[in-house]
Amino acid sequence: MDLQRSCAAGLFWLACAGASAIALDPVAAAGPPAEHPRNATYLIEGEPVRLRDGRAERPAAPGATTTISTTMEGATRYADIDGDGDADAVLVLRQDPGGSGTFYYVAIARKVDGGYLGGTAVLIGDRIAPRRLDLVQGVVALEYLDRAPGEAMLVNPAQRRTAYLMLEGDALTFGGQLAADERIVEGWVTIGHEVRSFEPCVDPEARWLLGDSRALRAVLEAHAGSRDWAEPHEPRLMVLAGSAATPPATGYGAGYAAGWRVTAVLRSLRDGACFASCCGMAQGRLIGQATADARKEGTSEGFLPFSAVLSFEAPAPGSGRLVIEKGRFGDHEDSEDVLVVPVIFE
Repeated sequence: MDLQRSCAAGLFWLACAGASAIALDPVAAAGPPAEHPRNATYLIEGEPVRLRDGRAERPAAPGATTTISTTMEGATRYADIDGDGDADAVLVLRQDPGGSGTFYYVAIARKVDGGYLGGTAVLIGDRIAPRRLDLVQGVVALEYLDRAPGEAMLVNPAQRRTAYLMLEGDALTFGGQLAADERIVEGWVTIGHEVRSFEPCVDPEARWLLGDSRALRAVLEAHAGSRDWAEPHEPRLMVLAGSAATPPATGYGAGYAAGWRVTAVLRSLRDGACFASCCGMAQGRLIGQATADARKEGTSEGFLPFSAVLSFEAPAPGSGRLVIEKGRFGDHEDSEDVLVVPVIFE
């Protein structure tokens, strides 16, 4: 059967994706795991800050009347960031040090022993306006408003920006900033003779990967580094930063309705028995993303166990569907399958 590798409106789409565990941050805040991220301890500028119901307050200096206040900003997002199969928490922290600045940070609280262990917060900016926090296959993206270069701090922020962060090695790190027309998208990359395409998870239309993309070589190398049994035209799940563009007027790319100019390869999922992507949708709206990975290696004549965490904020009451799709396993042509499970949101 010809399996689709994209989300359709009104569907949950779950596909298996092997992903190796990422090393944990050793500079975690002191103390046992908290029952909720709102009560965890985080490291901000090297100082442990213990939240109580999402807030903390302490004197700016011994005997000072000025206080440093820290609060959670916006909704907490949940996904498996460190690759251990548990849903970790990602949140925005706002700190007012008692002066003119208001500083915003992104932090992760890892799910450990049934609780949440806060880590080191990463500074994003001063007096910005956070708008949206997204998680894409382990990549954390914060969209916010800031001022144009040279504008006074008294000016209300109006320039849209997106910063992205990832767990690299042992810490949550600042990855970079996107240009105004760029976004982070997960999808299928296919490389082969006469083919160089990118099919986003949430849109079934394939884009031609433009030859002038500054990260095209990185895409080609990531695709070439896939499993030993991977074929040249086999799709590979990647998380790319880039922007939509006009396809070329001539050549193989001329047959595509749209192009994609890729500026960075943020993740390339390659380990495990199979690979794919996961999106969650309800009433035509994307509500969650996750990956699944095989819990044992090699082929299996029976059932192959997988594990995944699909976390999302509860949508409005109504119906939806969970579509579980497994990718191609090795060289077995008959190993593709799909299972559709109706679900009800109350």
